[in-house]
Amino acid sequence: MSFRAFFGFVLVFLTGLSFAAPVKTEHVEAELVAERSAAEPGKTLTVALRLGIIPHWHTYWRNPGDSGEPTTLEWRLPAGWTAGPIQWPAPRRLPAKHLMNFGYEDEVLHLVDIAVPANASGTAKLAARARWLVCDPERCIPEEGLVTLELPVGAGGATRWTPAIERTRAALPVKAGPEWRFAASRTAGGVELEISPPAGIAPTAFQFFPFAEGKIQNGGAQRFENSRLSIPKAEQPIGAFNRVAGVLVAQGLPRPLEIDVPVAGGGAAALTGFGIAVLFAFLGGLILNLMPCVLPVLSIKILGFAGRGEEPRTLRLHGALYALGVVASFLLLAALLAAANAAGAQVGWGFQLQSPVFVAVLAVVFLALALNLSGFFEIPLLMPSSVSTLESRNRHLNAFLTGVLAVAVASPCTAPFMGAALGYSLGESAAVTLAVFFALGLGMALPYVALAWYPGWLRRLPKPGQWMVRMKRILAIPLYATVLWLGWVLAIQSGVLAGDSRWEAFSVEKIRKYEAQGKAVFVDFTAAWCVTCQVNKQLVLQTPDVERAFRDSGVVRLRADWTRRDEETPRALPWPSIRASRRPTSRCGTCRARRSSSRTSRASTWCWSG
Repeated sequence: MSFRAFFGFVLVFLTGLSFAAPVKTEHVEAELVAERSAAEPGKTLTVALRLGIIPHWHTYWRNPGDSGEPTTLEWRLPAGWTAGPIQWPAPRRLPAKHLMNFGYEDEVLHLVDIAVPANASGTAKLAARARWLVCDPERCIPEEGLVTLELPVGAGGATRWTPAIERTRAALPVKAGPEWRFAASRTAGGVELEISPPAGIAPTAFQFFPFAEGKIQNGGAQRFENSRLSIPKAEQPIGAFNRVAGVLVAQGLPRPLEIDVPVAGGGAAALTGFGIAVLFAFLGGLILNLMPCVLPVLSIKILGFAGRGEEPRTLRLHGALYALGVVASFLLLAALLAAANAAGAQVGWGFQLQSPVFVAVLAVVFLALALNLSGFFEIPLLMPSSVSTLESRNRHLNAFLTGVLAVAVASPCTAPFMGAALGYSLGESAAVTLAVFFALGLGMALPYVALAWYPGWLRRLPKPGQWMVRMKRILAIPLYATVLWLGWVLAIQSGVLAGDSRWEAFSVEKIRKYEAQGKAVFVDFTAAWCVTCQVNKQLVLQTPDVERAFRDSGVVRLRADWTRRDEETPRALPWPSIRASRRPTSRCGTCRARRSSSRTSRASTWCWSG
């Protein structure tokens, strides 16, 4: 061996040793390794998070399946350096009793391409906070570590990890080219994918792994016969199964394929789901008028019809302007929600009630309305004469603003049908969200508009008289109750009232701590302004039977209180068992069945409510 060859061998060996020491846990050895011994300016450097997993344990793919959590990397790079996304190798099916997960065993390299700036120089320190969930068939342990790697900047050679990285890259899924032909059609049990491979390739035993959760029955049999792969749909689907998007693996296939195939008839199915959501929103808007927050406001306007004897043309115009105020307000809310969710925020109906200022203003508005209905004063008497005159001169503006007010006071309430419709809309595109909120506004505005256009219906009411005064007194009662409730919410937001001592304050770290101890955890996602949450507490969580079950089973109770906005609660929402109401809560039955036994997976280790 020549001196140059020997020196090169020593250099490669030493560069392999120059990497930072691996992070070692009880179940995983994690380290950051590089394909080249140096980072060349202006080029792309491929590094990998290597996870060495002990036997019988596994980590997860980008879609973990029925339970689990994908591995994540939070990079800390020199200025100007940028890291691309994780390049996921094709996963394996990992059964865990009644669950089916997708992930990796033994060893996996997660490749990441890092762009090196052209002006880079010296030595670069690459670091990343790696987080992974490692499981066996009985339990799951969340783990993490800071992996680092120091490399000189300049021309480099191979490292001892170069062959492994090259093998991993060569086995990564690739997008199916035009030589492949696919056609997907809907069946009663799911989707059938017709596969036409190019000439000279005859793969068998196809298996499809979807990118999105909640589309397929992960543990269901996928049968391949006569060039057709039958893919069973999820029993509790998340969104419409309109595209077969994911990774396709098979025996005899050179490497896995990434596919994205539209499902024939998917548009009709999506239209059906959209139509139901719009219908539910419209019905929810109608019922919203009967909620204690809204009924007094609407009743005041109806009583005004009966008492003033407006011209039919004026009534119709006021009805249209009221509807415009309602619909415009709902569309504004929809736009804000869509923009916030697109930016990564976790918000939903009633998010404005997380602001103590908004709650206080709303309480003052309700109190003023209640006192007005009780006869303590007439609202115009409290206004400056210029404002009062403006209000009387601009009856059209008043009608529009009444619609805006109706939506504002409706925010603490959720009517039947609304929850399903809003949950659907917030998981879809911005256009769908706007359409569903538009239907909600139409439903809410309809009763007032109907009376404005057909004032003859008001003849069924008694003639104006003392009954109207008594009716106003009655309508004031739910407003006073709402004021008291808003005061209670404000007291909790300001810290005047403390929480229930039987429940610990929620944090992600506590979840990890108790899971590591093998304890079952129940998480209650709640808010004081969430009426449904409070009803759930009274009818379920605080009943003697449930209290006894929690106590006897040793279940740790955590309460994620979102009465006032914080960053901890939304940070937990993407976890697999609590998908921000995107995943059904039926898994809580799994928890109940395993109160006194070992936990089979993360999903059965802790449950949620809210």
